[in-house]
Amino acid sequence: MFPRFEVTEERSEPRAVFGCVSTTAYGRETWIGDGWIGYLMHGVTLIRGRWHRRGELWAFAPDSPGVTDAIRDQRGWSVLDSYWGERAELVLDRYREWHRARFEPTDAIQFKGTGGVWLRQATGSAADGGEVVEGAWDHEHCEICWETLCPGGQAEGYVSPSHTWVCERCYSDFIARASLDFIQNV
Repeated sequence: MFPRFEVTEERSEPRAVFGCVSTTAYGRETWIGDGWIGYLMHGVTLIRGRWHRRGELWAFAPDSPGVTDAIRDQRGWSVLDSYWGERAELVLDRYREWHRARFEPTDAIQFKGTGGVWLRQATGSAADGGEVVEGAWDHEHCEICWETLCPGGQAEGYVSPSHTWVCERCYSDFIARASLDFIQNV
């Protein structure tokens, strides 16, 4: 079971909700810390925000200030850390459109600096201070399980208009079923 946030006090701060957390960890990982980004979840509702330690209590300040009343209205919330919360957003977003696609290499922009060489996918005609390398963007990763999608390997997957990729297995097991079962025993 995920950590829980129980709303216990309604203070005068309109941008934060105060309460107690059952634990700051899940499995072997710490999920809640002072100043950390996290998510509150109830059913398919996810609210992103930041945690703040306030003595014995925790304050959760949502990114969207208009949702504090909704948090107060539902006293008990499950907690996700920022890493798993971002993936849960992909799975639970009813408005995100996915289509099956075959990954094909595209051009990349190569940058060289004191820290080494790195690439980013070319999205326009400008190189933005880097050098265009034809076909160098040669793979993507599933945003849920990190499986590599590439020609010569698993080339088929699902992609959203924001160029977010998921593998076929994660799409059928989690997105199509709106299941968060991938978050287990972290």
